[in-house]
Parts: sequence; structure tokens; C-alpha cells
Amino acid sequence: AGVDLDRSLRIKIAEFHSRYDGVSYSPEQIIPGGGSSSFLATICTWMALSGYKTVYYLPPLYYKLGYFFRRFGIQPIPVSNHHAFQPEFHLNLPQHKAILVLSDPLWYAGRRVPTSVLEQIKQWQLDTGSIVFVDGTFQYMGWNGIGPEASATLAMDQTLRLISPTKYLALHGYR
Repeated sequence: AGVDLDRSLRIKIAEFHSRYDGVSYSPEQIIPGGGSSSFLATICTWMALSGYKTVYYLPPLYYKLGYFFRRFGIQPIPVSNHHAFQPEFHLNLPQHKAILVLSDPLWYAGRRVPTSVLEQIKQWQLDTGSIVFVDGTFQYMGWNGIGPEASATLAMDQTLRLISPTKYLALHGYR
């Protein structure tokens, strides 16, 4: 069977998130796969097939997402002119239901999106019914034991989180 059909693996992943992040995912909410690129393509395909013509993003936009958005005719719109960890950062979320994409941590800087920013985003989700896609490919790489991942506190039924254990376990370097 494919890794996505391995129920015991999905249970173990749910248990990990319960222990580490303090959130309760059911095994049905976990979708294991072969790598983050295929999930990024799948999310963009879903957006296009669902009729989304625009998507909002917290800068910077990961280059692969930018590529897929261009291919699917989806216009990415930034919600800030700065990155979340910069002192001049100001969040300008739309006042309607939308999709927001963010990378956490910011891959090039190795910095997490501040908890205060994620709290604002969560409130926006609850107020507007919006969906947040977290490209958390590089989450859980904090070797200093700092946890849990703050994006786990976003509105669960309105959030998709992508996590790559090959990055977490540093297997990408070995590959």
C-alpha cells in the first residue's frame, strides 16, 4: 500500500502533533506523501479547480508556489510589503473570505513567523471564514528544543499545514 494508506503511520503522526504541539488531529486529517513539491502542486491544482483567481500571501512567496500560480493563472497578492520578522512589518489582510499562503519558517532566513502575527491571522480566519495554507516544509527543525510550532494554533478546520519530515530529519542533505 502507498504511504498515504498506512493508517498506523497516520496515527503515529497524529500522536506526534498531540505530544509536541498540543493539538488533536484525527488520522483522517493526516495525509502522508512522498514530498513537499507534490503537495504544493496539489494545493495549487485544488485552488485552480475551485475557481480561485487570486490568493493572498505573507511575503516572501516561495518560488515553487509562484511558478504554480503562474501556470494556473492565479494572481498572488502580498498582505505586507515586509517580512513578518522585520520591524516595519504591517499585516493588511483582506476583509473577505480568501486563501492566505505563508511559509513558516521563512526558509531563507530561518526565522519563524512571530506568534503575534499568527494570532492576528487566526482571528482573521475566524472573522472571515478564510483558509490558510502553511508551507511548513522546514518546521520542526529547531534543534534547540523550542516548540511547539505556533502555526498549529491556527483555526484547525480552516488550515492546511505542509510539513516535510525529510527536512526535519535532514534527509534532504543525505539524498
